[in-house]
Amino acid sequence: MIFHHALECDANPVFRWDKNLETGIDIIDEQHQRLVALTNRLAHCLMVGSPADADHIYADLADYAGYHFATEEAIWEKYLAGDAWFSAHQREHAHFIPSLNRLSGRDENLDADQAIERTFRFLVRWLLCHILEDDKKLADAVLAIQSGLDPKAAKALAKSRANNLLTVFVDTLLNMHSQLASRTLALLRERAQRNDIQNKLEATNRELVNLAITDQLTGLFNRRHFDTVLQREINRARRQRNFLTLIYLDIDDFKKLNDTYGHAQGDLALQAVANVITKSSRRSADFAFRVGGEEFAILLANTQPADAEIYAERLRLAVLAREIPNEHARAAPLVTLSLGVFTHLPSAGDTQDLFLGQADARLYAAKSQGRNRWINRLP
Repeated sequence: MIFHHALECDANPVFRWDKNLETGIDIIDEQHQRLVALTNRLAHCLMVGSPADADHIYADLADYAGYHFATEEAIWEKYLAGDAWFSAHQREHAHFIPSLNRLSGRDENLDADQAIERTFRFLVRWLLCHILEDDKKLADAVLAIQSGLDPKAAKALAKSRANNLLTVFVDTLLNMHSQLASRTLALLRERAQRNDIQNKLEATNRELVNLAITDQLTGLFNRRHFDTVLQREINRARRQRNFLTLIYLDIDDFKKLNDTYGHAQGDLALQAVANVITKSSRRSADFAFRVGGEEFAILLANTQPADAEIYAERLRLAVLAREIPNEHARAAPLVTLSLGVFTHLPSAGDTQDLFLGQADARLYAAKSQGRNRWINRLP
């Protein structure tokens, strides 16, 4: 009964529950819907001009989120105790309430309407990413274990299903955008603020598009967008008869860094490497991606082989110059990179698999030959 008011949804919610958000575990789906309902109540405060009610909703959001996280973690722990997926999920939960307090202005002096607006945006983004990218994957694994699979096989099945997430993600965002557009048009008539609200709608649309293609930790493009861009650039290079370079790289002995300094420092190291990559990829023809835990990919269009080698060496030295500690690493007591560099002039029969396989083989060779180096040719 404490949280009953969370179900009092606006008849025309801004953030409408979508079936794509369902995990298949009833109690989790029910609690997610209550969090969505509370998020809509916060938006309602802004639309009807009653920001004073927001403080109660902030408190209810924090209380109910804590209750939900405890329920959810008990389910994951029963089947995936000690697993990296479960640990990462706990860290996401731990960051939520401090972020909510900061954005809602409870930790600073902030205009109430501004606090409500930015908190609502945060909640929509957080819930979408958390449910679609994390909860659904863990739920798939748990349901597979319940059906009789061992944890390793269950995780493999969940991961394979997550590879099809882009379609689900975009479909959900488009549904939300359609609903948001209808709601916004009603507000235009009610408030006569056509220009201002139209600008906000366009900004929201850009944010939703960026959300679907961006890695939230590093700000680089994500794996889903990598597959799209790689095929596009192969086709472009083939038409224009230009070289295309794919660089696969990862942080050497990243597990040792996490084990020694903790996952928070591991995240900071990932962000630092991503920052170096971003600064090194300034051309419009350069594309940088985070494709896995500590794995990155870079596409350099219209780049000669010698220039790709120069780029790889500068990137390796720039990360080394950051002097990020990793005392148990084998190549150096610092964060270092291994890079596989594949530069090729695509022909009619060349596919993504050619580029992926060749870059990966060169990365493996760099690891085998001592790490903290780049390899662009195989024996």
